[in-house]
Amino acid sequence: MTAIYIIIAILIPLAILLCSPFKIYVSCINNKFSIKIRYLFLKKLLLPNKKNNLSENKNVKEKNKRKRARPPIDTGFIEAPFREVMDKWLEYKRARGQTYKSETSIKTCYKKLLEMSGGDPVKAEAIVENSIANNYAGIFPLKNTSLYVTDKPTASTSLTEEERERSFLEHINRKLGNIP
Repeated sequence: MTAIYIIIAILIPLAILLCSPFKIYVSCINNKFSIKIRYLFLKKLLLPNKKNNLSENKNVKEKNKRKRARPPIDTGFIEAPFREVMDKWLEYKRARGQTYKSETSIKTCYKKLLEMSGGDPVKAEAIVENSIANNYAGIFPLKNTSLYVTDKPTASTSLTEEERERSFLEHINRKLGNIP
């Protein structure tokens, strides 16, 4: 009996595919075969003309572009040493699709960059490059790492050799439980 279902499930779709414009769906769930046949001419008649759709889509896109078009924002207030850094940041934001929408927002970003960099254009460039490298949406101060110079003395230079040795022995004694 199952062999008959398999033969029917194979032969009927093949015959229909060869003879007419039908789309056939065959499924087998819990050893029960089902065949669904859809007539394709109805879909072709119901679909609108593709050329009309393309021209309508172009018109909608052009309207959206006109809505999005904004006059360029004046960045003349940015000091010369920081202009290249800010241009780099604004280009990065533009590429991400996150442009600043007003002169006020650019001024605020610029002031924040000046504060974080302490007025140093080299440090400002490092801040912007770090934010771009980490794919940040905003600018953030640099973290204190070994790549940047710090004013703090390191532990190895502030202690003498005897002090380091004594500190090491105290550490070992504490770990072993032999606290003197």
